[in-house]
Amino acid sequence: MNDIDTFDRTLVVLTALDVEYAAVRAYLTGVREYTTENATRYDVGTLPGSRTRIALGLTGKGNLVAAALTEHSIRVFRPVAVLFVGVAGGLRDDIRLGDVVVAERVYAYHGGREDPSGFGAYPRMWEAPHALIQSAHSVDRAGAWASSINPRPSLYFGSVAAGEVVLNSPDAPLARQLQQYYADSLAIEMESGGVASAGHLNPATPVLTVRGISDSAGGEKDLTDAQGWQPRAAAHAAAFAMALVTELGRSRPAMARRPWVLSGVAAVGLVGVVSGVLAGVFVGALAALAGVSFWGAALVGVTTRRWHGRRRAAGVAAATMVGIAAIVMAFTINHEERNAPRTIQAKSAYQLSASSDPLSNYGDKVDLDTGCPGWGPMHPRIGPPRCGELADLIIESVYLHAPDYQPRLIALPNGQQASYDRCQDRLVPPTDATGSVELAALTEGAWLCVSTDQGNIAAIRVVGNDTASLVVDFEVWKL
Repeated sequence: MNDIDTFDRTLVVLTALDVEYAAVRAYLTGVREYTTENATRYDVGTLPGSRTRIALGLTGKGNLVAAALTEHSIRVFRPVAVLFVGVAGGLRDDIRLGDVVVAERVYAYHGGREDPSGFGAYPRMWEAPHALIQSAHSVDRAGAWASSINPRPSLYFGSVAAGEVVLNSPDAPLARQLQQYYADSLAIEMESGGVASAGHLNPATPVLTVRGISDSAGGEKDLTDAQGWQPRAAAHAAAFAMALVTELGRSRPAMARRPWVLSGVAAVGLVGVVSGVLAGVFVGALAALAGVSFWGAALVGVTTRRWHGRRRAAGVAAATMVGIAAIVMAFTINHEERNAPRTIQAKSAYQLSASSDPLSNYGDKVDLDTGCPGWGPMHPRIGPPRCGELADLIIESVYLHAPDYQPRLIALPNGQQASYDRCQDRLVPPTDATGSVELAALTEGAWLCVSTDQGNIAAIRVVGNDTASLVVDFEVWKL
């Protein structure tokens, strides 16, 4: 089977030995084989009455291969959790064969330094995720996991030591090392260090070890193996692990959430902030709404895994289209807003005085873009800087004059009020705009349109004209 997109929720269970694999597989129904791109094979099935699918894999012995296969399974299945289920050697006298140990922490005990003074441990330790431990305690309190096992095994929570050695002697240097540096260890095995290390690199996917005790690590391993304790201990560990899977499927703990969902929420906020800065609050809000619609649907359709593959894909596609439509609408509105006229200057009762010498009286010139007195059309910059640039209007003798470099000035017919659209229509070539208008024609209430040297459009209303001076209101718009 190669269609993992139809999974509702997936939980990976890994084992090291065939006997452990068989103990877990006995619980699965509807099993189909899934082969990955590197030829690793998983049996994928469900527990009766559960919506959670289990991908069961075989790692082989040792921490290195267990780490590699755990990382691989996380990448392929994106599971809500990984359980490593199998057998182990017991390290305490009160732990009986067949009892089950849940690893609250895992020690990688092989790190250290050997010198003439003896061995010094360089321990590494990984704590089990709080959510999984809480769920495991809940299963233990319910007690149903072992109801069909006789005699009933005990369940322990504690530390597990993981290395690369099968310990089968109470007098071995390794046994003394464990007693000296890892005295709280309940069991010893060979894979959980690698599994925990892979889980550490994938914080969104919690991992947990469940081990059945098949020997006492005290010199009797061959005998206990011959007595069939490996399959019995593996069956006990599998019974608890499958009860835990059922509990996880029912409780939907917070550990099932994905970092990419949090990244999506952060992206929504980022889109809103950036759009707000660049395009205004309104556009920022629309962009944020688009992000929320996409990530919200993705959260419901993918993270909860309540939809089957096609429905989930359709939901995410619909959310994507809604998000894109909202963003397109936002930037369309923004484009229109950006291209709408914007007032950059407005003044009331601005006075221009008539003069026969346009270069001698700065009061008869105005730069409409700044509202300041302007320089003459050809006049060099002499003297201190002024706020005005080149003049857009000059009263010269009996004319209101637009300088030669910008001959765009037109008086509107009586009764017509200047507006941005009306002035733009009259000033865009071909046009009947000229460079001069007679002062006598500019009676009170007359309107003019002017194109400024900065390419802006101004509307001018005459509010007073005594032939010696002209008093105007003006507003300048910029695209």
